[in-house]
Amino acid sequence: MPALSSTLATLKAIVGEDFSCPICFEPCTGTLINPECGHRFCGKCIKQSIYKCNHECPMCRVRIPTHRTCRPDLHFDHILNRLVTKVVAPLENFLNEKKASDGNKMQQIEEMHSAVEDRRKDFATHESARKDIAEESPEHSPQEEAASSQVHPRTRRLPPRACKKNQITYGILEPPQNQSQSNPSSNSSHHAKSESACNESDASNINSKNTALQTPEFKSSLNTQKRIQDLKKFKEKFGHCRVSSTASQANRPYTALGRWCIKARKSRRLIEQGKKPVNPLLTNADLGKLDDLGFEWAPLEKTSLKSTSSIQRRIEELKTFKAEFGHCNVSASKFPANKAYLSLGKWCASVRITRRLMKEGKRPPCVPQLSKTEIGILDDLGFQ
Repeated sequence: MPALSSTLATLKAIVGEDFSCPICFEPCTGTLINPECGHRFCGKCIKQSIYKCNHECPMCRVRIPTHRTCRPDLHFDHILNRLVTKVVAPLENFLNEKKASDGNKMQQIEEMHSAVEDRRKDFATHESARKDIAEESPEHSPQEEAASSQVHPRTRRLPPRACKKNQITYGILEPPQNQSQSNPSSNSSHHAKSESACNESDASNINSKNTALQTPEFKSSLNTQKRIQDLKKFKEKFGHCRVSSTASQANRPYTALGRWCIKARKSRRLIEQGKKPVNPLLTNADLGKLDDLGFEWAPLEKTSLKSTSSIQRRIEELKTFKAEFGHCNVSASKFPANKAYLSLGKWCASVRITRRLMKEGKRPPCVPQLSKTEIGILDDLGFQ
């Protein structure tokens, strides 16, 4: 804040010294410049001064025949207008708003301090009054304090679950109606022991059920049944169980299911090797359900949905090309006549590279990554 205030004062001083009229000492408006001496004045001020000062410049006494001799200085007016409207005025408004907000904050702080002081005074007044009353009241004997601290057996507080329903009213133990009132303490202790034993057995049963529901095996079983239902829906929609685990935009609804399928394959492989399976813990019934769905236990090739759809589209284009020209030898040349098939020709070249690397037992470094089904389709088309 002090830095901004000093900056604003400096700007105002610059405007007042370098951009002010020497006649009215205000920022120039409609500036006129004398070409003989180069002094600048307000338009109205110089017109009046010429006739009052014997046609002389107010600064250097150079003769000015008429006000038409002075020329308007539009560039000077433009600079002054932008300096005032874009720098000085916004900075001044900001500082005024800041001061107003700081004043409001200080007022709020003062009100809070006054409220705290009032509460402190009220508390001190009440505390002094309480002490005066305590000093005026008579003192109780130790016997009376001990008698008042004892609780009658009929009003003894017990937890609601430690009493029978017909003997409790908001946690207060009452003697039963069919027994004599001669020994209420023995009756209450008997019922409390019986009810505590019942409560312990109920609590043990509930805890055993909760621990059974919280076991990893039970949670894994529920998750497995849910995933199998999701896999059924996936097969009804797409006709297969090859769920991809990629996180692309098109496969986002099925990413979690694809990752579960990978874990299921790993779990079955560990079971076949005689090792402890990982989550999900598949049972024989679960394995049978997955086999009935036609679940592929072999690991899927790492091809994205986008790559698979692109391969299918290229195969369709290749079928159209063969139907038109009678062969699948698509050229990758850049001649104008081959412009329509240039992209397909480049794809065919990359397919040949991928096929050669797969035959050599190497992993193809480029897309497309062909599956056995797609290789069979290309062979049926006569692709070379």
